[in-house]
Amino acid sequence: MTIFDNRLYVGSGDYDRNVGSVAVLSCALDDIGNWQQEESLPDEEINRFLLLDGTLTIPGTDPVGEPDTGTYYQLVDSEWVTKSGILDGQHNFDLIRYDGMLFAGIGADRGKTSVICSKDGEHFERLPMVKDGNPISTADGECIRTHDFFLQNDTLYATLWYENLVTDKLTFDLYRYENGAFVFHSDWLSQIGAKELWNVPVGAKVNFADKVFFTTGYLFSTSDMSELTPIVFPKEAVVYDLLVDDNTLYVLTATETEEGYQTVIYQNTTGEPDEFRELIYFDYELPPMSFACTAEHFYIGTGDFQNANEKNGTILEVER
Repeated sequence: MTIFDNRLYVGSGDYDRNVGSVAVLSCALDDIGNWQQEESLPDEEINRFLLLDGTLTIPGTDPVGEPDTGTYYQLVDSEWVTKSGILDGQHNFDLIRYDGMLFAGIGADRGKTSVICSKDGEHFERLPMVKDGNPISTADGECIRTHDFFLQNDTLYATLWYENLVTDKLTFDLYRYENGAFVFHSDWLSQIGAKELWNVPVGAKVNFADKVFFTTGYLFSTSDMSELTPIVFPKEAVVYDLLVDDNTLYVLTATETEEGYQTVIYQNTTGEPDEFRELIYFDYELPPMSFACTAEHFYIGTGDFQNANEKNGTILEVER
C-alpha cells in the first residue's frame, strides 16, 4: 500500500499460487472508497510499490506465462507501461538506482547469481557475488534469490537467499557492492527469526535515524548491516509494516485475540529501540497487512491468509 500523487494504491495477488493477472487499484484521497482499476497487469502479484526516479514502479514478481526475461511496470503519464528485458528475471523482487545504474534483485536459475544491473534500464548484465575472495557457485542449489536491496551510509547491499540441495543447507547472507561485484558482508540467517506471513523473508524496510529497520514479522534494526538488534513489542505482537512520515517511524503491529486481532500502531522519533510509543489501537476481526498515511489519517489494509472472510481486503480509515 502506498500514496502517490494524491491517490491511495493497494497491492494484491499471490505469486506462489500461480494465479494472474492482477489489478492495480487506486482511489483519490478526497474520494476514499471510490476504487478504480487503473490497469490489469500480466503478473501474479503486486508485492511492493517503489519510487524509481520519482516514478511509481512495481517489480514484476511473477509475470504470467513463461517469459524469457523479467519485467517491471511504471506509471508514465497516467498509463502503466511494461518494461522488460531483465535477464533471467522470472521473479523480479526489488529494484534500486545506484551509481547511475539500475539494479534488479531476481530469482536466478541454478548456477547463476541473483543480482543484475543495467546502465540504460533496458539491457542487463549479471553481477558476480564474491565470498572469501572467489565468486560463489550456485550449481547445487535452487531458490537463488535476492529479495531486497538496502542503501546504508551510501553503500548498496543485497540479500542472498540460497538453498543448497547437496549439503541441505540454507544461507541468508548480505553482500555489499564494490567495483562491479557484490562482496560478502555478513550472515543474517543466524540472527533473524521469521513469521510465516509473506513469501519473502523481509516484509517491509525503511531507513530512519541513520539506521535500517526491517520486519520479518519481528522487527530488527541495524546501523552497520552486520549486527541486528531485535525489537520486541508487548505480547510479542507481529510486525506487519513500517513507514516513515514527518520525521517519525510508524510500526504496524497486531496480536491475535479470541475475537480477532488487536491492531496497534507505534511511533518513534529517535530510532532508539526503547522509545517506541503506542499511538493508536483498535480491535478488528482481520489482521492488518499494510498501511499508508496522510497528515490526517492512517489507511490500513486488512485480510486473512485463507481468503475465507467476506471482509477480506477491507481498507480501514483511522484518524491520526
